[in-house]
Amino acid sequence: MRPLAQCPEQPTIVFSASNCNTKEIAAQFCKTVACADENFPAQEKRAELQGIAAALLYLVGALGIGLFISTIVETQQQAMFVTLFIVMIYLLMSGLFTPVRSMPNWAQWMAEVNPVKHFIELVRAVLIKGATVGEVRREIVGLAAIGVAALALAVRQYGRTAG
Repeated sequence: MRPLAQCPEQPTIVFSASNCNTKEIAAQFCKTVACADENFPAQEKRAELQGIAAALLYLVGALGIGLFISTIVETQQQAMFVTLFIVMIYLLMSGLFTPVRSMPNWAQWMAEVNPVKHFIELVRAVLIKGATVGEVRREIVGLAAIGVAALALAVRQYGRTAG
């Protein structure tokens, strides 16, 4: 087994406003997965699939929040500022930089509605500890609940503003 760094086609993904092409991103993702298939054993492939499923759940929640923001603002500039503010709070309260358990009680409760927190805990458990789906059920349910709630709020708000 050779290290991923020695893979013949080293995958790199760079996102910017000028080169964000869905086909290119999908092609790079497929190259990355193909290279990982050559280098990692079956247990790590299972973790890879769980990580992809978790990312999809996280994206549903993030898209719901983005759609909700777009229904309450009037301009794209306002949407960018509100999104920046929310993303900063989500990152700081996610447990990525500091543990959630070291935060005050009110902040721990607020972190429970943070999709980034659930995603980070899920990815850490799967990739570092090798957790199974049953062991990360709480994070999966949290991400799914946030996604459903955010999409429901966005659709409801859109119905109010469009109608």
